[in-house]
Amino acid sequence: MITIAFLLLVGLSLGWPILAVLAIGLVVHALVRRGRPRRIWWRMSAASACAAAAVYGAGYFYGGFFYKDPEDPCLQAGYGYAPLARQPSSMWPLSNPLCDSETGTVDLVPAFVNPAVMG
Repeated sequence: MITIAFLLLVGLSLGWPILAVLAIGLVVHALVRRGRPRRIWWRMSAASACAAAAVYGAGYFYGGFFYKDPEDPCLQAGYGYAPLARQPSSMWPLSNPLCDSETGTVDLVPAFVNPAVMG
């Protein structure tokens, strides 16, 4: 079960551009081809699900969850690593606060990810 979840997260984080293009295509298809309202709502809800999955995958990809050494994403983002001030990561809402700056702990997940997925 854990292996399936891991493979799903890896596939989601690497396939988020495909999901984003699919969401855009569904929206364009729903707006260009005016059909029955039931089909339009189905296409728009499928586009919303694809967009939410794409945003979550992008946040997982850019959040530094794949690095073996926790210092690497901090150094790549231009922050320092603070092993003693490390807060736990969470998968929902997506959060990975492991870097330290002058103002406090920095979350590597982009700020637009959680409101876009939950909204």
